Amino acid sequence: MAITFKSLSYIYDEGMPYAHKALDDINLNISENKITAIIGETGSGKSTLVEHLNALLLPSAGSLEILDHVIVAKEKNKGLKKLRAEVGLVFQFAEYQLFEESILKDAAFGPKNFGFSEEEAIERGKKALNMVGIPESMYQRSPLDLSGGQKRRVAIAGILAIDPKILVLDEPTAGLDPKGAKEMIDLFVELNHKHHKTVVIVSHDNDVVYNYADETVLMSGGKVAYHGPTLDLFEDEKLINDNNLLLPQTMVFKKALIEKGFKISKEARTMDMIVNEVVRVIK
Repeated sequence: MAITFKSLSYIYDEGMPYAHKALDDINLNISENKITAIIGETGSGKSTLVEHLNALLLPSAGSLEILDHVIVAKEKNKGLKKLRAEVGLVFQFAEYQLFEESILKDAAFGPKNFGFSEEEAIERGKKALNMVGIPESMYQRSPLDLSGGQKRRVAIAGILAIDPKILVLDEPTAGLDPKGAKEMIDLFVELNHKHHKTVVIVSHDNDVVYNYADETVLMSGGKVAYHGPTLDLFEDEKLINDNNLLLPQTMVFKKALIEKGFKISKEARTMDMIVNEVVRVIK
């Protein structure tokens, strides 16, 4: 397993009168080389969970194993800088991660921070920018002058330039138009399939989750309410109703077709897959 939580809890403002337990006895294994989605209502513990993955937060109780790193509550944990080079975290608001005077310098900052030479850092930055679709003609522009989608791409490039084994993305499609959202998700799928990155996505977009995630973790009240295959989650009406989840639109469409007599397989979850199934039936 790439990531293992063992009886992990986290308390904000521990010891204070207004302390709040955001995570409560989490036991969870996140698989290597898969796309895993983390979903749940606001306040369910999603963001707190992922902020443990590169030690932005340290557990109040329990432990966490990430690759070959072990983080234990109340202990002095070593090797956190190396861990942060192996687990790249992209925040929902990309502008929080952009601060250099040019796009290229921003993309190269991470490698320089982790000890690469100026020349190698620049090469890594260029390679990462190319991966996310930022052309060379834009390299000298200020990252703060970009559109929301472009800022998101540059922020992701800054993480990819470090070449992490695990990529963690908090609401990666938020605020993007449908075309931009699809391009962003296609990029993550490519990173997973071609570059064997373990991808963890926090999302409120159940269509993105249903269409692309191999496994899903459903958080509720700081606990894990479900962890398993994504398709099985959205077939469980009780879990859906108990956790106020909206069915993905592609699933609603598929159910309507099935009610009309079309035989559509459970594995057909993207619109393209569903259309291909309908064509097959008609033929």
